[in-house]
Amino acid sequence: MWDSSMDWKEHFKKKPVTTAKTDEIGQSDQVKTLPKSTEWKKPKEKEAEENDVKFGQQGVSKFFSTQGKFKGVELTLVAEELKSKKRSPDELPIEYILRDGVKITLNNRSLTALTLAGLKPTNLIDRTGNVYLEKQLTERLAEMGGIPGESMQIRKTGTIAYLQ
Repeated sequence: MWDSSMDWKEHFKKKPVTTAKTDEIGQSDQVKTLPKSTEWKKPKEKEAEENDVKFGQQGVSKFFSTQGKFKGVELTLVAEELKSKKRSPDELPIEYILRDGVKITLNNRSLTALTLAGLKPTNLIDRTGNVYLEKQLTERLAEMGGIPGESMQIRKTGTIAYLQ
């Protein structure tokens, strides 16, 4: 369960595994190790740009939701309109939560459409601190092992969008 007073990484930590290691003389040392798959690693410093945002869930529908500006429109159609400059990236606001210096999106379909068009977000909205949205993101990240995504699978299409 999410506890707002807890460091978000603590929520995903698994208890270390204790193993005994015996040397040639027969003495043993206890060694604690944490499985690699549960370790959070901050992305390598590559001069993170202000508009670098990671995905915050495993997959998205190929359609925008039934609410908002792009009600029920296919992500690929919006991506094509972005590529041809019929639409501006400003039309797709990206709400995010900042964790450990990493921006993680809350609206993954908009970021996916921008990514398919080869664009980065230009309209960023910081929602860090909103208890409801923080909890929602934590639950979505739990499905991903606690690690924000560099790619997004569009369900039922086989298409994967990769961040640049």
